[in-house]
Amino acid sequence: MLLPWVPTVQIGERVPGNPAFVDSNGRRTAWSDVSGHPRALAFVYTRCPEPKECPATSLKFAELQRELPPGARLIEVTIDPAHDTPRVLHLYAQNYAADPARWTLLTGDPAAVLTFAKRFGVNVSPGPAPGTIEHGEALAVFDREDRLTSLTAGNTWQPSEVLAELRAASGLRSDPLARLALWFQNFGVACGAALGLGDAWARPLAFAVSGAMLALVAASAFYLLRVLRDA
Repeated sequence: MLLPWVPTVQIGERVPGNPAFVDSNGRRTAWSDVSGHPRALAFVYTRCPEPKECPATSLKFAELQRELPPGARLIEVTIDPAHDTPRVLHLYAQNYAADPARWTLLTGDPAAVLTFAKRFGVNVSPGPAPGTIEHGEALAVFDREDRLTSLTAGNTWQPSEVLAELRAASGLRSDPLARLALWFQNFGVACGAALGLGDAWARPLAFAVSGAMLALVAASAFYLLRVLRDA
């Protein structure tokens, strides 16, 4: 399927337009239906055979839903909409004890759904075995104003880190160290991508920023050690 080019959503931005979906109960819904709610968004597909990928994401969401701040939401969008019908998603949600008041699973028109996924750096292609998909992974957090506050590539994030980000997005006190851990993960992914580029400016810039961040980490560690010593 040839999909249009779309820009990746940047920190502080809102999702353009009002993407339309169908939830696991067969109800038509739109991105605006969760407007005003802090939310964490991830992408999965129900036939995923890799335990460390989609199933791991859903297991972490199952843990997250038990501690969500009031009004916060979890959203999983399938990247296999042709197979993952509302009925299939409904059964998948039951496997993870998803609370529909907190955790929504979405499918919809394949082109629209996969274009939405591309806005978060999630690209898909057929996998080596029938029914499998090669795909990227991303975890996005939005605040009550529908602005993106965090975008994490990969699947190494921890529920405690996302919970801290959701609490901050809800205007509540949160664990600064957990948020910092998620921020450094995002920074590492971005610098890793830049270091792999062939552009003459990208690699020196990535090295310079990486060095500055390492210096910041060292200074922060020194400060914490002094605080602990004097406590």
